[in-house]
Formats: sequence, structure tokens, C-alpha cells
Amino acid sequence: MKKTLAMLLVLALVAPAMAVEFTASDATGGVLKIDYTLASGEALRGLALKLTRTSGDAVVAAGADVAAPAFNTFIDYAFSNPTGYDVGIGHPVANPAAAGVAALPASEFSISVGFLDQDGAQAGITTNGSITVQLTGDGESCFDIELDTLRGGVVGDNVVAPAAGWKINQCVVIGGVVTCRDRLTAAEQTQWDAYVAAQPGIDMSSWCWQFQCRGDADNKTETLSKYRVYNADLNLLVANWKAKYATANPVADFNHATETLSKYCVYNADLNLLVANWKAKDAALTNCPGYVAE
Repeated sequence: MKKTLAMLLVLALVAPAMAVEFTASDATGGVLKIDYTLASGEALRGLALKLTRTSGDAVVAAGADVAAPAFNTFIDYAFSNPTGYDVGIGHPVANPAAAGVAALPASEFSISVGFLDQDGAQAGITTNGSITVQLTGDGESCFDIELDTLRGGVVGDNVVAPAAGWKINQCVVIGGVVTCRDRLTAAEQTQWDAYVAAQPGIDMSSWCWQFQCRGDADNKTETLSKYRVYNADLNLLVANWKAKYATANPVADFNHATETLSKYCVYNADLNLLVANWKAKDAALTNCPGYVAE
């Protein structure tokens, strides 16, 4: 009987993906909250979401740190723990790349849950609800949230599918003050740390200027035309050309990455960014991801 129940949910979750409406929020205390909203007549039976950290250092540390109160069946937990499994046992944290539970702690994981009506009425979930993820880390971390297509996404009766490629990104602050470094991607943080290791005490705050990543090396406009990327920025790039961590000024490292086997901090990709935005004014530029308006 237990195997039959699990198989029924597996078959349901590989049906064509149907989705309800989702929103996400920072519920404070390091909790990422995902709300789902159902329209009249919709009945939710299975749900699989994939979460991928895009910045920061937060992880989900334990299966119990993810709570989906309305659901009672955890298919991937049953797959990894087939002996003695029963409805209501386990947790929803799944491996995003294969069947079974995720290796924890994890910065990329799936939430895989199902609902089985124990009263025999074959009812689904018809009321709005929430899933919470308690994160462990420091500062601010952001996560992409999308349907886990490996598991079928969302399954139910009369639910409406989201647009293809549906994805939302939500940031969560975990204790302390959020710094410039916290707002950068994991790859950028690695580069940041390499600069600091090579030049202790170096000022890296330029990486969170509004347009530094677009080629603005001095955080100023130039000429009466107010060009954001112009001669002074080019001069700073030239002064740091082919510089490495020990000597480079990070203001001229526009792509926040090294190039070639020599690990040049300021090189062709940085020049290309400057050229692409040459004489650009503020209105034509997109804010850098790490920038936050005061």
C-alpha cells in the first residue's frame, strides 16, 4: 500500500506542469517565505520548486528547515528511505539533479511535496498556503525560485500554468548589516576576497557604485554633456592594464573577474565594457546588480 501511494504521486508529478500563482518574501530571521495562491476551483496535489542561490552564502542546513504544512507526502524522502516509509514521514528537501533527498547543507535544492487524502475522498489542497525555508548564513543572500521540471513542477485540478521560463528572485537578510560584498554574486565575492588577500585593507566599495560595472571607474560624469563613461575612466583602465591582484585598482576591473592564465584583473573584457558604454549618459545605463540607492 505504501509503495502504491508513492507511485501514484510520482505519476502525478510527471504529468504536464501546471502552476498556481507564486510570490516570495523575506519573512525576517533568515526565513524565505514562498506563498502560493489558488483560484476558485483549483485543487493542488503536488508541487516541486527548485531554489538556486545567486548571491551570498546562505544554505539550507537540514531537512526540517523547510516546512510545507499543507502537504503530507515527501516522495524523494521515500525514495531515499524506502524501508518503513509512511505518509507524513520525512522532509521535502530534494536533490535538484536526481531522485532522492539533497545532500545538506545545500545552496541549490528542490522542494518536492505531495498531498494524499487520508480520508479517501480524493480531495486536493484548495486553500492558499505558504512554504518556509529557514536559511543559515550571514548578511544578505538571494535565491532564484522556479519550477523543478525534473519532477513535473506543479500538479493539480484546473490549475493554470505559468508562462514558460517562469522564475522569481528573492533576497533574505540573515542577521547583521548587509555589506557591499553581500550583494555580489558568489563569483564576484571570490574575486573580492582575492583582492583583499593580496592588498589587505583595500577599498572595494567601488564594486557597488551605480555604474562601475558598466565602465565608470571614477563614479563621476564628465564634460557639460555629463558623459558617465569617458576619458577619466579610460585613463584609469590604461593605468591598470594587465594588473594583477597585488597591484590592480578594482575601480578599473569592470567585469569583476580575471582573464587569461596570467589572471589579469584589468584586460580585454573590461575594455569591451568601457567601449560599449563610451559617452553613455546615466539614463542609458542599467544599474549594477550590487548597487542600492541611498
